[in-house]
Amino acid sequence: MPRKSRLSDLKVLSEISNTPLIDLSMLLLVTFLITYPLMQEQAMHINLPVGKTQAIEPQKSHSVSIDREGQVFFDNKPVSTGQLAERMLDLFKTDPQSTIYLRADKDLRYGRVVDIMRILHDANITRMALVTQAD
Repeated sequence: MPRKSRLSDLKVLSEISNTPLIDLSMLLLVTFLITYPLMQEQAMHINLPVGKTQAIEPQKSHSVSIDREGQVFFDNKPVSTGQLAERMLDLFKTDPQSTIYLRADKDLRYGRVVDIMRILHDANITRMALVTQAD
């Protein structure tokens, strides 16, 4: 008995549309690109002192943080003071207009903050700001 329809007419479409998958992946990518810098800034807990503050304008910047125990972090990565000095010299050579935001725990000895500021000064870093909490 012959077929009433051709075999090509009976093919079932078994493909998955990629458009919704691409849309979802782009949405997730954009979400992570926006939130990642915010998560990095809050990655370590430092109890900042309270003071009068101004909004920080976005520009090319790096952060130097000092926790309560005196451990130094450059862009949220632990470094020794010697490594920090080397990185500051390299940074000044490559981009002298970079801004350094110095974040230090309010319970930290003042002398430790001055030591780090001396390292920045010795590396000729002229654009530096002390980060505090708003009143």
